[in-house]
This record gives sequence, C-alpha cells and structure tokens, in this order.
Amino acid sequence: IALAHPPSVISFANIGGRFEGEGPLGGYFDETNDDSFFGEKTWEKAESAMQKKVLQRALDQAGLKPKDLDYIFAGDLLNQCIGSSFGLRDFGIPFYGLYGACSTMGESLSLAAMMIDGGFAHRLVKARLCHPAHPRPAEDLHIRAFRFQDHFRRNGQAGGHIGIVTAVLFNHADS
Repeated sequence: IALAHPPSVISFANIGGRFEGEGPLGGYFDETNDDSFFGEKTWEKAESAMQKKVLQRALDQAGLKPKDLDYIFAGDLLNQCIGSSFGLRDFGIPFYGLYGACSTMGESLSLAAMMIDGGFAHRLVKARLCHPAHPRPAEDLHIRAFRFQDHFRRNGQAGGHIGIVTAVLFNHADS
C-alpha cells in the first residue's frame, strides 16, 4: 500500500511492568510499575487501568483532549477486547477492537495510517496491550519464551506478569 498523504506521529507513550523495566529496553518506557496488577484486584482490571493510563499520558504529551481524536484502534489478549474496551470507554472516542493478538501493533498501525490517508479521520490513536498474566506455560506466549523462559523454569512458575501497553497518536501529515 502506498499512502499519498502518510500520517505523522504526534505523540506516544508506553508503560511496562516490573519485568520490562528490568529488561534491556527498560530505560525506554515512560513508566514501569512494580505492582503486577497496577493497583487493581484482578489482571483484567489491570489491563483496563494500563490502557487508560497510557492513552491519557499520550494525550497529555500532545496537549490534546479525548474529543480531539476521531477513533481508537486497540486490542489485547482477552476475549472480546475487554481490557481495551473497558479501559478506554470513559474517553468517549469511537473504538475499533482488534483481535490480532501479537500482530495487533502492526495491524493497528496500518489501519490507522489508511484511515487518515483516506480522509476518514484527522487524528486517532492506536493502542496495543500485552498483559498475559493468566497462568499459561511460558512457551505459549512469545514474550515469555523470548525473555523469561529460564526465569520461570528456575522459579518453578507456569506463568507470571508481563505487561506492556503502548499508545501512538497520529495526525494527518498536512496538519
């Protein structure tokens, strides 16, 4: 796809959990949190809190309000995009739930770019959440397998908390 008027990134924010903060990219996160549940009682609520927090941070950095955005493209690893939809609903921005699992980042970037380039939106946000805290074998999720497989084996754990959420605000290039 060749975009006639490629959008520009006007702001971005990312939040990670404790493991991300300790990893090789730890210094690149806007915020990390030692609490696996980000102050919530369940990991589902933690996902919603993370989405809300990262979008607000990206908006603040751009000096924008929720009403300045046309759409949100977001997804997570929960059924029906529960973490994203509940975390972002109070912003009042039309929401497109994406179900690409690990490909949601690329999917949302391309859809956002095409919406803006096609003139269907002026500003929008793409958000991606990866917070697989449910108990699954480390090898099931590529993030765990890549960075924490040995950690989980050494500690006899089948799961653990890994959390990354990213929001990127796009603007029409002519704006």
